[in-house]
Amino acid sequence: MRKEWHHLKVGSLNCRGLKGPGGNTKRMNIAADMQEYHLDILALQETHTGGEAPEEITTSDGKNRFMIYHSSGSEKSRAGTAIAVRKGTSVTFRAISERICLVKIKINNNHVVTLINAYAPTLPVSENNPEVRESFYDDLEDVVRSTSNRDQLIVAGDFNAKTGREWKLYPENSNGKDLLEFCHRQNLVLTNTLFKHKMSHRTTWESPATSTDKERRNPYRNQIDYIMIKTSQRHTLNDSRSHNGLMTFTDHRLVRATFNLERLKTTKEKYHPAIAVEKLQDPITRASYAFNVEMKIMDKEYTLKEEGRQPEAQEMWDMIVDANRCAAIEILGYREKRRHNNIKVQALSEKQKMINNQANSTTDDEQRRELKRSRNNVMKEIHAELTREKTDRIEKELAEIEAAKDDSNRMFKAIKSMNRMKPKTPLVVEDEEGITTDEERQCEIISSFLSECSMLAMLRR
Repeated sequence: MRKEWHHLKVGSLNCRGLKGPGGNTKRMNIAADMQEYHLDILALQETHTGGEAPEEITTSDGKNRFMIYHSSGSEKSRAGTAIAVRKGTSVTFRAISERICLVKIKINNNHVVTLINAYAPTLPVSENNPEVRESFYDDLEDVVRSTSNRDQLIVAGDFNAKTGREWKLYPENSNGKDLLEFCHRQNLVLTNTLFKHKMSHRTTWESPATSTDKERRNPYRNQIDYIMIKTSQRHTLNDSRSHNGLMTFTDHRLVRATFNLERLKTTKEKYHPAIAVEKLQDPITRASYAFNVEMKIMDKEYTLKEEGRQPEAQEMWDMIVDANRCAAIEILGYREKRRHNNIKVQALSEKQKMINNQANSTTDDEQRRELKRSRNNVMKEIHAELTREKTDRIEKELAEIEAAKDDSNRMFKAIKSMNRMKPKTPLVVEDEEGITTDEERQCEIISSFLSECSMLAMLRR
């Protein structure tokens, strides 16, 4: 059993079936490919299996052993997914459907890697039966949402989706559009589209030629297999690309991603709500805050005096910090969370929460699936409305810049508004008269201070 995980290598491959006379040979070749490319986990799609018990596969020499876990489904399944891992790895496997399964692996410092393996419907099936594709993404979103935010989440599989990011001649298809919308909703990124590898290391599938195609020197190559991770965990990714020359007989290429697990955070940072420091601009509140801090420090000093000891520098500093923090919470309080001012988004958010509560409280599995499907549709509406609102705002700002192109002052203000930053915390400056938040007075105090420093420096020379 592996003691320390420093790097993780994950693969995804459409193996085009594990049944038939050549099934045992293909299993042996899969083991050989896993060993050749040093894979820790391999997601397999279109296995044509379902419901089988976990099985062991080995390389031809019998030295390297792996375990394959199969998804649920019928014996005559035309889909089927499976996940292969090195034997001895402690895993928790869960079969969702014949198209989706997942595995959890516990690694260093109690971190968990969750790999979701998915096989999306082909483009003809999706276009002729849109409800099949919709049901697939509803199930996939439920699985992604059920994983912990602390897990290293990896989604791999054959999505039969062209996203249109690399080839202008072959734009995205309807499957690609749904995949990109899914990634946007779940904050996922397609790892094998991030790196500028040569084209043969980006494409994952060669489409068969048809009778209507003109004679071509090279076959049509597409990128339809992907490995995805959370945007917030992108820093753990080292590389992601496709590989050819496999021993496994398939028209797909292996997609491999390498992760540096040492970059995972060992401790979760504690969340501290923001203090409403803008209330210090009020003189009465400011005086009350100062008095509260002074009283807390005096109480602590009196306690130390009764104990008959002098505080060290670090203890004194901690005492001051604690007094300021407690006084800030008592007098100023926390900043209120900004609510979205879009009435439609607010209504949809309330509707989504209500449906989610109903889904969690019901005991009928069919009703729960229907409610989750409704909730996902509401989430799609929210994302679509936010995207539309953002697009409208950008178009309005661009129109203002275009209208002000003959007036440099107006154009500068419009560009500054478009590139506006978050409001900064008010600057607090103190002089002999006390604390001030007036910007003109602050500039005078700072300018005077810098002038005095400059004069002193000249006198010392």
